Amino acid sequence: VLRLRSTAADVDVRGPFYPTKLPEAVKSVMFSVFPSLQEAVSYDQEEQHFTFDATIKAAQPVLDLVMPGLEVDSGSVCSGWFDSRTFDLGLTAKLPRVRYGAISGDSVDVVLDKTLDVLAFRFRSDRQGMGNRTYISGIELTGKAYQDEVRLNAVWNGSNNGTSGDLDIDALVVNDHKVEVDLRPSNLYFGRGAWTNERTAHFVVDSNSITVDTLALRNEDQFIRLSGTVSEDPRSALAFDLRDVRLENAEPYYEGPALHGFLGGDGRVFQLYDHPYVLSYLCVDSLALAGREVGDLPFAASWNNARKLIDLAGDL
Repeated sequence: VLRLRSTAADVDVRGPFYPTKLPEAVKSVMFSVFPSLQEAVSYDQEEQHFTFDATIKAAQPVLDLVMPGLEVDSGSVCSGWFDSRTFDLGLTAKLPRVRYGAISGDSVDVVLDKTLDVLAFRFRSDRQGMGNRTYISGIELTGKAYQDEVRLNAVWNGSNNGTSGDLDIDALVVNDHKVEVDLRPSNLYFGRGAWTNERTAHFVVDSNSITVDTLALRNEDQFIRLSGTVSEDPRSALAFDLRDVRLENAEPYYEGPALHGFLGGDGRVFQLYDHPYVLSYLCVDSLALAGREVGDLPFAASWNNARKLIDLAGDL
C-alpha cells in the first residue's frame, strides 16, 4: 500500500504498480480493443494489479513543473483500477474545473471502463471552453468500442452561438492513420430550427485527406448538401449545393446590418488544408438589408485566400 499525504494531493494506491512502466502498459490496454492497432500492443507486461484513490489539493506548483499548461482545481477526485494481466482498467473522475492551454471544462465527470474486449466511456461537462469566446454547455459524450468499431452519441444543450445538437456516430478504425465514420440521422440546432441529416453520411478520415460521401442537411424548406474530398491535392474539391438557405442563419456569426433573403446555388472548395479557394454560382432571392428591400441577386463568386482576392460578378 502506498499512502501519500501532502499539500498537493492525497493519494492511496493498493497493489503492485510501476510508475515508469505504467504509461506504456495503459497504452497497450487501450489499443488492445482495436485489432487493427495490434502492432502498437505489447502483451508482455510487468504484472501490475492495483486500485487507487486520489484527491487533488493545492497541486498547481507541481503541475507547473511536470505538465506546464495544465490546471486542475482543488477538490478534484478520481479513483480506479488497473490490471496488466487481464488487460482491464477503470477510471472515475470528478473535476470542478480543468484547463489545458486554450481548452477548459467546468464540472467535468469522466467514467472509463475497459473489461475483456469492450471499452465503455462517458464524458460530461456543464461548460466546455475553447479559447476566450467559444464555449459549449451541457455536453455529454457516451460510447463504447469493440473490435475496431466505435459507437458514439454526442449531445450538447447550448453554446456561445446558440447552437445545440444530438449526434449519433459509428466509426471503424481501419489502421493507425485511417478511420471511417458514419453520421447516422442526427439533429443540429443553429438558433433557427433544427437541421437533420435524414440519411446516413459517410466520411473517410485519412492522414492527409477527408472524403465526404454526401452529407445532406434539411431544415424545413432549406437544404445543404456536401460531397467530395478535402486534401492537399489541388485537384480535389469539396462540392456544395444550397437551396433556399435563409440568410438569417448567419446572424450569430455576423456583425452588421440585418440580412434577409434566401441563398441558393452550388460551388466547389479547393485546398482547404493550406490556401483555400472557392468557385461558385449563387443567387440570393428577396434580398433585404436592415429592412430595406434590394431584390434578387444572382452572382458568380470566387475567393482565393493565398492571393487575398475576392471576385464577384452579378446582376441586381
